[in-house]
Amino acid sequence: MVLDLTENELTLLTALLDTAEHAGEIIYGIATSEASTLTCLVEDFQSDNHIHFIDGQGLGFWRASIMLKEKRLARL
Repeated sequence: MVLDLTENELTLLTALLDTAEHAGEIIYGIATSEASTLTCLVEDFQSDNHIHFIDGQGLGFWRASIMLKEKRLARL
């Protein structure tokens, strides 16, 4: 998920996620960046058939997945 948050909103969201994680309800990974990247995959230029991929600058989803995987391994 890519979100556009203020610093205060990010702090509140992280606190909420931390609370749920410490309660054993979730495990999460997070990455922040100053910008996002939009990639458009066009199957056929003649049709309106395309998909948009949005990610945080600097491979945000990948960085968040590394954090998540490290947390999951630590629980084993």
